[in-house]
Amino acid sequence: MDEPSLSAAQRIIMLFVIGASICLAGLGYAIQHKKPPISPKPVSSVVFVDMGGVGHGSGVHIGRGFVLTAGHVAKEGNLKVKNDFGAIQDAEVLWYNSDYDVSLLKVTQPQLLGTANLSCRAPEIGEEIIAAGSPLRTEFTRYWGHVNGSVTKYGPWNAVFTMDMTVLPGISGGPIFDKKGDVVGIAVGVALIPMGMAASVTGIGYGVPGATICNLLART
Repeated sequence: MDEPSLSAAQRIIMLFVIGASICLAGLGYAIQHKKPPISPKPVSSVVFVDMGGVGHGSGVHIGRGFVLTAGHVAKEGNLKVKNDFGAIQDAEVLWYNSDYDVSLLKVTQPQLLGTANLSCRAPEIGEEIIAAGSPLRTEFTRYWGHVNGSVTKYGPWNAVFTMDMTVLPGISGGPIFDKKGDVVGIAVGVALIPMGMAASVTGIGYGVPGATICNLLART
């Protein structure tokens, strides 16, 4: 017996059904293997502190609009701070402590900044740390190193620890993070070697420990 033949209309319907099945299968695969949307880069807690035409420093937002920086970066008045997306806002110097070289600022738009946790401890010798800030003309960079000295009084600072990283001009006031991302210090200076009429920087930096900063803030 001859196989029953399909009419032209039946052929069209069959082709439509096959095509629709293929499209649905492809759509299901695409949905199943769809890549998640790329999340925008989070705003950093680290800030660029404009010293009003006489240079710049760095700082870190520790919440509620409060920004820590080095005392020699911000002594009084109003300044400008910038986040890593380039948004600039006003900041007022709330207090400045010359003995410890630490200042506290208050920004007008804290929602433009990330927040870092201030740890009320001194980092341990040998501990891995990360310094963040904007040295020289390089903005929002990070440097890895280790703590290599206990907290002591040195030079103009009543309490600093040493670390094996160079604190170049511009990174002063920037945070020193531990491996968990907590702030365990603020960078304030670098060791210098006298060379005649000038001096050369070394690979040894100085930081005010978080424990000292918390005492200044009356925090525990």
